[in-house]
Amino acid sequence: MTRAELRSGPGEWAGSRSRSVDLRIHRIRRELGPRAAALLTTERGVGFRLRATATPAESG
Repeated sequence: MTRAELRSGPGEWAGSRSRSVDLRIHRIRRELGPRAAALLTTERGVGFRLRATATPAESG
């Protein structure tokens, strides 16, 4: 998903900006823990991707 899609979705919050999305993703990763957080990757220049499995380097 792109940052714009995340900002305009049903969970839109007041004053959402590009960095607000990054902060929200950071908090989600922290709550998931390191192994599950490795599934939520940043796609540079696009947005974020939820992977089915982590690559060996990401799984820790």
